[in-house]
Amino acid sequence: MSRRNENRPGYKRTEVGWIPQNWRCSTGADITELIGKGASPRWQGFEYTSSGMLFITSENVRDGYLDLSKPKYLPIEFHNKLRRTRIRKGDILINLVGASIGRSCSVRRELGNANVNQAVCVFRVKNDICREYISYYFQNPSTIKRILEMQVDAARPNISLGDLREFRIAIPLFSEQKKIAEILSTWDNAIEQTRKLIEAKKRRKKALMQQLLTGSFQLILQRNISYRLSC
Repeated sequence: MSRRNENRPGYKRTEVGWIPQNWRCSTGADITELIGKGASPRWQGFEYTSSGMLFITSENVRDGYLDLSKPKYLPIEFHNKLRRTRIRKGDILINLVGASIGRSCSVRRELGNANVNQAVCVFRVKNDICREYISYYFQNPSTIKRILEMQVDAARPNISLGDLREFRIAIPLFSEQKKIAEILSTWDNAIEQTRKLIEAKKRRKKALMQQLLTGSFQLILQRNISYRLSC
């Protein structure tokens, strides 16, 4: 008999695969209070400004984090037109269009006046669901694979808000959601600390290169300065 047809004690087979018996399989619509997207400012006569409403596009939504290193701004008037998709702390942002379909991140801090364009979905989870768990669920490679399978084969690939409303999500008990999120968050924090350490090492290397490759090598030797990697 094929393993695919075997029973798995303590588990049940669902639309998302095998999950524990005490988990449930819910749709995006079941667990959210909002699944929406913004609009294109130029279609409505708005141009970028040096300040105002923070405007988030698919370029800002990276794999698991929100990249605001190159922020864009629009007049507050545009923000007032898009009241429904005003971003809140805890919202999950999911890319809907183009090569980055399925890429997602959570909003981990208050952003003030902030909104999204038509290529980004605001996925706002209900209070009885752990937002961090859902955010990690969308970053799971198997979840991304399922999202990509929904995309429309058009001139510019895309998925719809309707697709996300019907999208099936495995939901554990709330206590388990929290524990899963805490474990993954611990790993994220460790990765971030390692990233910062690597960036610091890169800066030190550049400073050393500047000295060694611009004629300061002898001066370094005279001062008996030793450069070595920390353990």
